[in-house]
Amino acid sequence: MRVLIVEDDDREAQALSRHLERYGEASGTAVTVVRHASALEFMEDGSSYDLIFMDIQMPGINGFEAAAFLRQRDEETPLVFVTTLASQAVQGYEYDALAYLVKPVSWDSFARCMVRAERAVRRNAGRRVVLRTKGEVRSLATSDIVLVELEGHDLVYHLSSGERVSIRGSIGAAMGELPEDAFVRASSGTIIGLSHVLGVSGDEVRLSTGERAYLSRSRKRAALDAIANYLGGNL
Repeated sequence: MRVLIVEDDDREAQALSRHLERYGEASGTAVTVVRHASALEFMEDGSSYDLIFMDIQMPGINGFEAAAFLRQRDEETPLVFVTTLASQAVQGYEYDALAYLVKPVSWDSFARCMVRAERAVRRNAGRRVVLRTKGEVRSLATSDIVLVELEGHDLVYHLSSGERVSIRGSIGAAMGELPEDAFVRASSGTIIGLSHVLGVSGDEVRLSTGERAYLSRSRKRAALDAIANYLGGNL
């Protein structure tokens, strides 16, 4: 589990890190912790996480503003607010927060929160794919993946945001990590996300980003069937 702590207070961040380490040892869960000391650092970080602990009261950009930024691009990652004021919890739920913790965070309240958090992370697991690039580990929502293309020895993931993420790998391995009911091979070197298909014209598939994928002769019939089944119609 890859966990992000956004907390400007070193002592509070260290306390959360110790709780996470203790929970990981007790539950047998491998936990990797990343900490940002400000909301701005968080907003400049393009990485994905399985779980986020967000301090509310931070100088400059506060936790609610950072949460609004998060939810614009990610509606699924479990978010836990950490605050000195329990009265702020109501506002926190506007950002679909999983829970809130009051400082100083006790072990008992943290452990109860983590039981809920792990359930949420497991629910998301089938809807996310982990990519190991040269510089970082990315956890992507599969719903954000529009197209996967093989370029030389690299796989290029085209995301709905317009970003492209490249890793070493094969199309077959990539297909094996994606939900079978949401993706289909368009050719020997291309996978398309069915939720991003706008239409098909001849051998060409129009995608939500404006990109187009071409159906190979050997893959066309199976791809058309998959698209029709997903869209609930006939092609």
